[in-house]
This record gives sequence, structure tokens and C-alpha cells, in this order.
Amino acid sequence: MDEASTITHQVPPGPSVEGETFIHRIPPETLLHIFTFCLPNSDSESITLDDDAEVEDFIMTTAPYNISRVCRPWREFIISSASLWDEFALSLSNPSPRTLDHTKFILSLHIQRSQDLPISLSIKLSGTFDADVTRDIASRVALHQGRWRKIQLLFKRDPSTPVKGFLGFSLVDNDGNPVQEIETSDESLPLSHVASFTRNEWWWATPMDPVS
Repeated sequence: MDEASTITHQVPPGPSVEGETFIHRIPPETLLHIFTFCLPNSDSESITLDDDAEVEDFIMTTAPYNISRVCRPWREFIISSASLWDEFALSLSNPSPRTLDHTKFILSLHIQRSQDLPISLSIKLSGTFDADVTRDIASRVALHQGRWRKIQLLFKRDPSTPVKGFLGFSLVDNDGNPVQEIETSDESLPLSHVASFTRNEWWWATPMDPVS
């Protein structure tokens, strides 16, 4: 059963009453098609957000978040439509602790609401930020590595920033057992996915082949 059919059962249409607006009579598969076109394209990865206000504006004006605020039926539809959540891209410069907390929350939403679909994630942090945050973000991503389609993480700290913690995380297998540690405190390289990393900069990405 395809996703649109599943959604039809999850979110039954409201009662048909005289005067019901056309927008509420659109078939679920058509709504899904329309909303998919509203999602950000890959160009959004090049947009770097510099402050809390820009991040808030991005969330308020970007699909699928903004569409979910239109009405309750659409919110239920958006939340249950896994294919609207299987991609996430965000680039932040000098993010505040509040912005980083918001980023982790949105990341978790995408991972959860995309259900079992393969996921594509791109998170880029630059400037001044707590290095411990990189471990938290990457660990959340690593827990779902069996679903990876395309993963890009770029953590580039200002060299003048005092080092607190390190940039890195543990990879785990499908049973949750750690299989590898990546740290900038030593120079032990991960598998073959690291393009480059130094004391203040760390870049890691998966191959672009879809998961099987």
C-alpha cells in the first residue's frame, strides 16, 4: 500500500456538508503531491542563517512547518505524511544555544516523522559554538544510519574559540553497538567517509548511493 493510500485511512475526510470549501475536498494523494512541490529544494543548503530571528523566520515560512499551521486537518495530514519529512538541510553561522536547541528539536521531528523512509540530512555549523553540540547532533543521526540516503555534516569552528569538548561521535551498528569512535583529540580516522578534519573543522559525509 502506498503512502497516499495509508494517509487516506489515517486521516479520514470530514463530513460532506453543503457549502464545504473545495480545499477541504481535495483527495489526499493530490494534497501530498502539492505539498511535496512546496518543500525546499537543494538550494536551501546554501542559505546560511546568522541569528535566532532568521532561524525562526525560516521555520515559520518554510514547508512543511508552515503548512502544518494552516488548519487542524492539514496539520494531521502533514504529520502523518512521512515523505514530507525525509529531508532536512540547515546551515548556521555562530548559532546561539537557543538556536542549536531548536535545530536539534527540528532534526528529531524529521527523523521521527519520516518513519522508516531513507533520509537525507545536511547540517552545517560555522563560527563560534559549543563543540559538545556536534556530538549530540551527530549521535542522533548515527542512531539511524540504517536509513541513511545522503548525510552531510560540516562543523567548522572559529580557530580562536576555546576548545571545550571535541568534534566527533560514535558510529553504532543496527543493534546499537558502538563500532567506531571519531574524535579530533587524536587522529584516528573513521572508515572511508571523512574528507577532512582538523582541530577546529570536521567534515563527514556518506556516499550518495541510496540505501538498499
